Amino acid sequence: MENAAYIISDSGNISVIVDGQSHTVAVDHVNYDEIVTCLKDGDTERLVGLLDVGAAIAEASAGRVTVANGSVYFNGNEIVNGVTDRILRFVKEGLPFEPMVEFLNNLLANPSRTAVQELYLFLEDNALPITEDGCMLAYRKVDNDYKSFHANPDGTHNSNRVGDVVEMVRNEVDDVRDNVCSNGLHFCSLSYIPAYYGGNGRVMIVKINPADVVSIPSDYENAKGRTCRYEVIAEHTDPDKEYKDAYDEALVAADGSEYQYGDEDEYCVDCGELLDGGECPECDWDGPVDVPADVPADVPADAPAPNPKYHNVRDTNGRFTKRG
Repeated sequence: MENAAYIISDSGNISVIVDGQSHTVAVDHVNYDEIVTCLKDGDTERLVGLLDVGAAIAEASAGRVTVANGSVYFNGNEIVNGVTDRILRFVKEGLPFEPMVEFLNNLLANPSRTAVQELYLFLEDNALPITEDGCMLAYRKVDNDYKSFHANPDGTHNSNRVGDVVEMVRNEVDDVRDNVCSNGLHFCSLSYIPAYYGGNGRVMIVKINPADVVSIPSDYENAKGRTCRYEVIAEHTDPDKEYKDAYDEALVAADGSEYQYGDEDEYCVDCGELLDGGECPECDWDGPVDVPADVPADVPADAPAPNPKYHNVRDTNGRFTKRG
């Protein structure tokens, strides 16, 4: 395989020719940083695989998500841009792909094809996070007593305190998109909040399984939806009533908190030994640093001094090393 010829423009875009094939790599390419590294290292064989975004996605999802003829498929079912964009973002940011697979599993369990297609509109227009168990987060406005503004048919008002699960019979939720104000449990993006009861009430963060979404009303640019079930997981407090985003991550834990990347043991940054109760048994250093538990024992003696900032780098064999 011949070496690649390439040019990087002032904007960062790359024009590269490999085996007579011309490729343009934009700065938002899912594998951009790795492609630059391969070009600098002359690793043409790996470069070819990275240029193919479809192959990268298929590899990341163990073949469950594939790309063919410009379309993306999940377990053989075609999906569209609202989810495709999330897939690309997860791969680009190095996020674990399993939550996205779980999200697609839940989404395709929705009995309404129309609801599935409409939920894509909500996802496209609102950068709300996916949870590790394949659900989504959104917002809901309630009164100051944590009650729904509108009463149920029996005159009661649903409680919306943290931990409450609110649900209703699915076929009682209006599934007609053009009926903009109708029956159902409502959720929305933050952009819709100021339009609902002004500055009154509280804003709650709700967790919704995409299988339970019934419709996305056509008003307010796909900023709200109707579901048959949601769980209240937090209150979004904003004393200035500016309703700034509560989340800026693409992935969060199942309870809406910061996502944790698995269990990790604590190692001494001075000598690399496993800490015992926060203290190193081999030296006097007592400050922990998290590194993966599968640290190899054959780190070269002349390796650079450990650095907690780079605790998860890999050696030339691709294994984790505790030396930075």
